[in-house]
Amino acid sequence: MKPLITLLLCFFLTGSLLQGQTIIDLKPGGGVRAKTAEEYRKNEPGLAEKLKADSLQYNDNLTRALNALYRDSIADAERLLHEALRLRPNAPANTIVKHYLGRIEMAKGDYRKAIHFFTPLLKDQPDNRAVRFDRAACYLEIKNNTLALEDCQTLLQKELLPEERIKALFLRSAIYTGNRQADKAKADLEEVLRLEPTNVSAQLLIAFAYKDLGQPMEALNRLNLFVAQHPQNTEGWTARAQLEEQLQMNDAARADYEKAIQLSPKNASLYISKAQLLLKMGLPNLAKKDITQAIRLGYPAEAALRLLPDPSE
Repeated sequence: MKPLITLLLCFFLTGSLLQGQTIIDLKPGGGVRAKTAEEYRKNEPGLAEKLKADSLQYNDNLTRALNALYRDSIADAERLLHEALRLRPNAPANTIVKHYLGRIEMAKGDYRKAIHFFTPLLKDQPDNRAVRFDRAACYLEIKNNTLALEDCQTLLQKELLPEERIKALFLRSAIYTGNRQADKAKADLEEVLRLEPTNVSAQLLIAFAYKDLGQPMEALNRLNLFVAQHPQNTEGWTARAQLEEQLQMNDAARADYEKAIQLSPKNASLYISKAQLLLKMGLPNLAKKDITQAIRLGYPAEAALRLLPDPSE
């Protein structure tokens, strides 16, 4: 299942961006949230005026790129945006074009290349919160926590809307977690809950913080409360199963994995997690069934089959 930082980043990368400037909701692996090109144009402050000042071909490229993103055609969009930059290297709208290209690299998982887009933008526009947030998330992904924290601290020193501050606190919490500073991570998550008491992500992640602080029973109590309040949340059942497994509460962990699978039957990773637990419990035949199902759902067969004990041993 997802580690804590990945869970946090799912929140960052699929949420709305930090400014009124709307780029696009890109998901890891290249998927985009369906949205019309007209919505992008309407939501981008000043974009219409900037486009009027540019050539017809440049304008056409941007329109076609937005339509390609709407069709989930990342490669076509990327090609058209690069072509637009070649047509008008000094066009007023290029800040937006480069941010799109950086976000596309994030969606493709090439975080270093995304940083190469974001850093020059921040040199010219140091107050661009959306770009700085994206660069901080990229630094975190490549485990450069020092630079990620610098960008995050810069964001938190600014006057932010409540939802912007929540995003920045989530990011800094992930950085502190990576730095093994669970006390600071917990403090940021507590501030999120002060700003938004019903925030489900913070309620779940604060349990991980207690575990990292060496308080597993408090973490378990938090997860018990979470699944009681959010019985349809797969992540809650999975998180509790993982903690119960660490506490050698294997029967309880098995039941929670089964509940998580019931809620998300197409999640191959859940079957793998349950299979690994079953192997620990000395139940290889049952584990094999879960591994077979995970493979059917698309989990890499070679990696899955390596989990099974060698029958010749």
